[in-house]
Amino acid sequence: MHTLNDNEHIPDMIDHFHEIKEDLLNYNIEFEYFFDADHDRKVGLDNGWTVIMGRRLDIYGRPQNYSLESIRRELQRCKACNFTFMKG
Repeated sequence: MHTLNDNEHIPDMIDHFHEIKEDLLNYNIEFEYFFDADHDRKVGLDNGWTVIMGRRLDIYGRPQNYSLESIRRELQRCKACNFTFMKG
């Protein structure tokens, strides 16, 4: 993943990305991240596709307390955003 971030948040983002990287290893998925994006948010996949996101990876809205959506991701509402998928 290539992303931009202001310098004060990079240490926190490294911690979060490291947690994601460790979790994805359980599924045999290699996750790399770089703070060098020429676009504000994009993910490059090893199959040649690039996903450009109109918002950060936090696409889900905050669930209401004591609701099923707080424990079941598929019930959570997504925030409005656009994704562009590019091959090549």
